[in-house]
Amino acid sequence: MEVALAAELLPDAKDAERLRGEYNVGVNQMLKSPAGWRSPEGVRCVSLPPGVADRTTQRELALLMKAGTY
Repeated sequence: MEVALAAELLPDAKDAERLRGEYNVGVNQMLKSPAGWRSPEGVRCVSLPPGVADRTTQRELALLMKAGTY
């Protein structure tokens, strides 16, 4: 499962323009328990907005998410 989060920082926040954008997070291996849904691996970052991380980091995030599905 993948979820997109849109970040809008306060105008006076440091680096507000650079950090604005869509952050995608993913969850693998969801398990249903009596208390609700759980993920033994937790939430993983899938992608970041342009300018937040370099190209190498973006590729590593994508690779980690794909590897986590196996």
